[in-house]
Amino acid sequence: MARRNTEKREETVAVAIDKDKSSQYALKWTVDHLLSRGQALTLLHVKQKTSSIPSPMGSFVSMSDVSEDVARTYSKQIENQAKDLFLPFRCFCTRKDIKCNEIILEESEIAKSLINYVSANSIEILVLGAPSRGGIVR
Repeated sequence: MARRNTEKREETVAVAIDKDKSSQYALKWTVDHLLSRGQALTLLHVKQKTSSIPSPMGSFVSMSDVSEDVARTYSKQIENQAKDLFLPFRCFCTRKDIKCNEIILEESEIAKSLINYVSANSIEILVLGAPSRGGIVR
């Protein structure tokens, strides 16, 4: 059934990001094809729950086996890295006059975390980057 309302409605859009270059392409595509100046979008990053930390010997040690201070310091370092991940995306949005909300989710299952967030927050469009080796070809 065709819409009778000719007024364009803003849809709730989110882009899932990580440190891969495909996330930058996904954001650029979203801004170019789905958004107008002044619109808002949500940038989502899923940080995997930390259950172990790297040791100086190259192996991993369970968080429960290190002191509370070491665990807290490592967790803070990981959190800061996640926040720093948003910087180039935030700059791009600012240049394009797009408002962005930054959300960091912490979950062991990335896909499940994204689905839960999208469902709970009524996100209508979720854009994901695809690695170039398996991406969509025109």
